[in-house]
Amino acid sequence: MNICFGLICYNEVYKEISMEKGYLIGQGQSNAHKINFESNKGNTIDNPFFELIKIFRKKRANKSEILDYVKKFGFLVSSGDHESVEDFIKEGAKITELWKKNEQVQNARIDDLKKWLKVEKFIFDKSLTVINVFENNKFSPEVFLEESIRDVEMNTEVFSYTGFRYIMRKIASRIKDLSIGNEKIVKTSLAEIGDAKIRLRKPFLEPPNLLTALYLYFYICLQESIRICPVCLGPNMRRINAKTCSKTCYETLKKRNQRNQRKSKNKKTGGD
Repeated sequence: MNICFGLICYNEVYKEISMEKGYLIGQGQSNAHKINFESNKGNTIDNPFFELIKIFRKKRANKSEILDYVKKFGFLVSSGDHESVEDFIKEGAKITELWKKNEQVQNARIDDLKKWLKVEKFIFDKSLTVINVFENNKFSPEVFLEESIRDVEMNTEVFSYTGFRYIMRKIASRIKDLSIGNEKIVKTSLAEIGDAKIRLRKPFLEPPNLLTALYLYFYICLQESIRICPVCLGPNMRRINAKTCSKTCYETLKKRNQRNQRKSKNKKTGGD
């Protein structure tokens, strides 16, 4: 039996948004904007998750893009008329970084996974091998194994598994205080009530704020195991052997790989 819940988020949006003294401030009349997360099948336009990723996938977030995002979708957490710019950037960067790690997991980019997953002997029990996650400038244990370090290092799947476990744990810590609802039906007669099936119609989950909705949507994406473009970090809906979502991203990836190859060659030869 497949159980499917919709995801709906109501968020206050303002006619104008300004950035003053470290705060995003809503101006003018606000109204409750209904944000639907119907599907992630290739749609990144008007999707608050992928539009946030688009802002923070770069090294530095653009001020005008942040203002446009808040004007369109509202604040991430605040239920009032303002939100700290620092908090918005911190939360936006955090969920984007987690999505980047998910891209590495889904595309099995083991070399990149090994940059933040370290295999070593467990300090308190040398019979165990542990895979640690590098986070906040320190390593913390994520998976314990009975096999040797050498055997673990040679098994590429264990890195994807560990990365996936870590991502799931981080998402679970951010999904709280969900409300449930369903499509309301008004009956006009006893006959209709007698003929109706006693069941939920279009059940949905309603998060307390937009940020929780984004993490819940992230969780739904994991369930659907979507392929992720390594360049733009959007869903890759092209043929199964296509590495990127578009020809533009393909050319960007090609140039990126060529640069990395040149850097690697220069390191080996000692050139600049």
